[in-house]
Amino acid sequence: MSDCEFLVNDYFSETQIQVVYADHQQTFPNHLKDDIDQKWQQQLQQAEKSGNRLFDGELLRLDAFEYTEAPSVQRRLVLHLSKTRYRNFVCTNMLLQQRNGLWDDAFLANPLGLSALIICSDNKAILGLRGKGTFLYSGFWHTFGGVADTDDVDKKGGVRPFQVILREVTEELGIVSGDVTQMVCMGLVRDSAVLQPELIFRINIRQSSTDVLSVIHQPSASIDEEHDRIIAVNTEAAHIEDFIRTHQSRITPVAKATLRRYRTLDTAPGELEE
Repeated sequence: MSDCEFLVNDYFSETQIQVVYADHQQTFPNHLKDDIDQKWQQQLQQAEKSGNRLFDGELLRLDAFEYTEAPSVQRRLVLHLSKTRYRNFVCTNMLLQQRNGLWDDAFLANPLGLSALIICSDNKAILGLRGKGTFLYSGFWHTFGGVADTDDVDKKGGVRPFQVILREVTEELGIVSGDVTQMVCMGLVRDSAVLQPELIFRINIRQSSTDVLSVIHQPSASIDEEHDRIIAVNTEAAHIEDFIRTHQSRITPVAKATLRRYRTLDTAPGELEE
């Protein structure tokens, strides 16, 4: 079994992804709610001892999706989102090995993750080593991104995934919309260990990898709190496979799938609907 499953193996521009948002909170039967409460308290205590950060924020849950397979601009991906909480994610998806068959998949938090492979003008990709203070995949190489939350819902109840991922890479790398030459969603994946769904993106930028790293490592700038180290990786197929092989036990399943997906994306920029 692969450590990362492709739920949708296709590519999409911004206008080809639609979000249907339902403004209601995920609920649980009383016995499962009590179990979550107990496990959350345990996790808070463990996090305090280890120096990790846990905050019970409101996240956007992927309830379902609809994929219309069609040529070029006719393809569509519809995401149905509602609300869940980080504590639900920690105590359901992240503790799958402790479920012992007690959980139905309908009661997994399944927050929608979004991450991007940043491709610089010299065709090198930027990756980050997740810091020791991060709760999931600490010490692993990963692409840049995060989880969609209720702050990403606009006043009309709309959610724009391309704007969400741009916000994330702005926060983590300082990349803004004016730096971007192209953004493509490369599919919807699911980490087989925690069953979290994630949209993966490719973001091409004007800057070279040298420019990006020089700005990040300036004394006046500091690497964001989520990463201990940021590097550039050659995106030629042989180099990507060598990187994955070398860091096999220290690269997240989603990052591995994203790097390989990038190498197999067989479309020219002109084929995408802008």
